[in-house]
Amino acid sequence: MPVTVRVLSWNVESLGDTKAVLPGPQPPSASELINFINLVARNENADVIGIMELKAGQGTNVKSWLLAKLNNGVGGGAVWDGVVSSRQDGGTMEEYVVLWKAQANRLQLNANGRPAPASLMGVLDDNAMSRLFTAKGWGPGSLNRAATYAALSDAGYIQPGRFKHRSRMTITVFQRVLPAGWNLLNQMGANLQVQWGNNPPPPPAINAQDSQALAQLLLDVDILRFITYGDRSPFLVNLVVGAAPLAMVLLHAPGPQDPTRTDAINIIGLSRPVGAAAAGGNLLVMGDFNIAAAQANATGRVYGRYTNAQNQFVFAQVTPVQNAQVFAPITGAPLNAPDLLPNIRTSLVNAFLADNSPLNAALANTFDKFFFNGAAAMNQANARAVDLIDVMDPNSMNHDAGIAQSGLTFFRSLRGNAFLQSQLAKLQRDFNKQHKRVTTLTNHLGSIQTKINNTVPPPAPNSALVQRRNLTQNNLTQATQKRAALQLQITACQAVQALVINLVQTTPSGVGTAHTTYRHAVSDHLPIYVELTA
Repeated sequence: MPVTVRVLSWNVESLGDTKAVLPGPQPPSASELINFINLVARNENADVIGIMELKAGQGTNVKSWLLAKLNNGVGGGAVWDGVVSSRQDGGTMEEYVVLWKAQANRLQLNANGRPAPASLMGVLDDNAMSRLFTAKGWGPGSLNRAATYAALSDAGYIQPGRFKHRSRMTITVFQRVLPAGWNLLNQMGANLQVQWGNNPPPPPAINAQDSQALAQLLLDVDILRFITYGDRSPFLVNLVVGAAPLAMVLLHAPGPQDPTRTDAINIIGLSRPVGAAAAGGNLLVMGDFNIAAAQANATGRVYGRYTNAQNQFVFAQVTPVQNAQVFAPITGAPLNAPDLLPNIRTSLVNAFLADNSPLNAALANTFDKFFFNGAAAMNQANARAVDLIDVMDPNSMNHDAGIAQSGLTFFRSLRGNAFLQSQLAKLQRDFNKQHKRVTTLTNHLGSIQTKINNTVPPPAPNSALVQRRNLTQNNLTQATQKRAALQLQITACQAVQALVINLVQTTPSGVGTAHTTYRHAVSDHLPIYVELTA
């Protein structure tokens, strides 16, 4: 019997203390945004949810709160479960959360997934080591966990990574595999096994079979970086759909202005477990890649594992320098996973819109994507952006009152009238500036035209005076258009303000108020959706 699961990938912008947690005393409790995510997941009949951009260490709380919501009345023998990545080492120290509706013979976490059921690429943490720790009964805080890491470090396989953070060098919280140790393991072939030292030795419970499994784990965790130890790594979660394995990679790539984001994206193609899933399993790569449609031909530096001129084994840019088009190692060899959302805009404009605006006026860039390779009898269908602006618009056939009410409730609590007042003040300053420019240019144009009218004989079309008039006219047209656009934004923002102040109104009143409610409280990205059938 075929099994179909529905997958959501969602960058819920800056999901940290301010947005996920109700203000007030401890212990922390969930904000209305948690209910909003729950309602969207239910509305889409989601079976798997990948959430990005969790901040301030709120991943565990968000997972717990969402599971409580999702499991309320789920029935049918299904139980929502989830996993949180470790916090990333650099930047805002983000986390990923992946949730799935676990059900026997339908959807489960893959206990045999490589390198682990769930782990950050290139990071050796408790998630990556979970299979060993669970088998040995070594719970969180166990001395044997710490002893295993210490023994692997002594044997030359792991150590914290170093990276530059705010002009100073710092070290990672979690262990990274050393290139030299990785290379030794990679050359062992059939005799693959960790070669332990004695200062300290491994815990006595670790046997030869464990040493072999750890050696394979270290190879699969790998020495990849994206592209420094301080940059976000992808999160690899292994599931089983029906009886078919699915390796799911979730990435929040470096920001739209970061030139290294193309490098980081392409490095995914070097992952051994991901490559194995593409070759003989099923692979879904998803997330926020921060590549606009106009940047589809952007290139990144090619990286590799090799022995450099100093006879050191490294993971670095290959020499001589090579470049590859962004996504090429994903859509082409080695992963051969086509883009399921080509030219589909999923991020939202940072502007206020009128309620009667068309839906596409709210859309900005093609940042969020799915890439899929169904090598092992798995198919995909119905990939799309989930247009929550449409869902929140009461005039739409797709309107969901519960989602719309939750979104407006959260906007009122998080942003409220104070936010709108500050936005109106800024818009009014910009409008006044453009109005002053329009007045100045109008006067200047009149003065130039008077000179032209009084010139005998009339100046030639290519004369300096006529060219100055034409340039001034163009500048005046642009300034007038900017002034008009700002006036429209002021009017639209005032409409949102009236909605927020009027507590009798429980949902947005159209596209513009729905866009503002979602864009300025929930996220600047829409979730994306795909169905997978095995």
